[in-house]
Amino acid sequence: MSVPEEAKFKKRLDEKRERIRAQCARKQNNDDSAKLDRERLVAEYPAETIALLDEYKKRIEEFLMQEDKNSLNLPPCNSYIRRLIYMTLKPEFAGKTQFISGRNENNEPVVTILKTIKTEEEVKLAEVDAEEEAMKEKLGFLHILRVISVSKTPLVFHAGELDLYLTMKHFFCDELPETLEEFKSITTATFPQIFDTLLMSRNEPLKSNFPEGNSLGEIFKKVQDQPFALNAANIHIADGYRDYKAFGGQVHEAGYDAWMTGVAFIHMMGYLNLVSKTKTEAKLTQSAVSKIFKNRYSISGMYDIHHISLDRSDNVPKRNHCFHLSFPATWRQHDIYELFRVCGRIRVMWIDDGSAFVAIEDHSAVNLVNSIKKDPEYCISTYQEWKATQESGAPPTPKKRKISEPEVVSACPKTTAMKDLTLQSTPTARKDGVFTNDPVWE
Repeated sequence: MSVPEEAKFKKRLDEKRERIRAQCARKQNNDDSAKLDRERLVAEYPAETIALLDEYKKRIEEFLMQEDKNSLNLPPCNSYIRRLIYMTLKPEFAGKTQFISGRNENNEPVVTILKTIKTEEEVKLAEVDAEEEAMKEKLGFLHILRVISVSKTPLVFHAGELDLYLTMKHFFCDELPETLEEFKSITTATFPQIFDTLLMSRNEPLKSNFPEGNSLGEIFKKVQDQPFALNAANIHIADGYRDYKAFGGQVHEAGYDAWMTGVAFIHMMGYLNLVSKTKTEAKLTQSAVSKIFKNRYSISGMYDIHHISLDRSDNVPKRNHCFHLSFPATWRQHDIYELFRVCGRIRVMWIDDGSAFVAIEDHSAVNLVNSIKKDPEYCISTYQEWKATQESGAPPTPKKRKISEPEVVSACPKTTAMKDLTLQSTPTARKDGVFTNDPVWE
């Protein structure tokens, strides 16, 4: 269950409580006006009817004296007698019993008497309270997330960009906000402390300790050794939970991945505390050196932005070397590389079937774009020109390009620029180039 769903459910229960109070108030007024005293009963109704009501009264009195019985079904009766029961006997036993109309096992109409010290309104409201308690049982993982949020316990993940988005959408938002700033505001209000062990391992003073890579398994393995073991904390798993510390687990098993992430975070924070000479009384997540990692997480799929800061403004990279290119839908990647051959090494970021961004890797070659032959078949504009067009209310972009569509690159030989693209797309190149000389990182 999500927070919006919980709010809607609680609203329905509150409305139900108001209806019960209003209905019971009207019913009480009706009962008071329809109440039939003994004198009026004797004067207006036949003796056999009065005798029957007296018999029912006697049965109810005997029922109330029996400690082992909680309910009593009066004999089947017609609507006429049932109405008189409610007019005469119900007011007499108010506060001790409840009168409920129903049917017995033979489907005959009967009045059931229940022992209670509550009024009808209190009983019905108690049923609504029981519904609310049952709803709380269905909160599931939201209850854990709420405890983390209220206690301001650090939320730690490894490469958890998508996990964070899905968590916010599934548990806290009907839909993700339309703007990044709104998302930042909602997320930090929900989780005031967020740490990403992937981002931590990619930046100093921790980066140099992970030469073998930034995978969770590699980080977990490395933090078991020096220099992280110098200030290692004694980590204990609470009773009743699987002891990954003693028995281990499998990578990509949710529980074991969470265990590895937590252990890595604790050891990394301990190391930061050690190298920064932070006083031991201070909370590790509040130390000055840890604050550069707080509320920042790595993102993927972006050319020149590699992380997002949730509690501060992100620096916008300069894109003077980036161009917007529109072209026929029949073009493929090698056509773009051929067009920009004069500029040397480039990177292509597809937008849709007929447009893409092109980044010139060698910034000194940006002016060479002006030497590219003009042709009505395609249109080249600077990133700033394209952005100004978008902000002025240009029509929406065409349908997105299908990722699964194969690239036709065998029609012409691979150029030097295409070879450079292959090198640029290797995992090692991405790993080494993420934050190196990155002006976005503070």
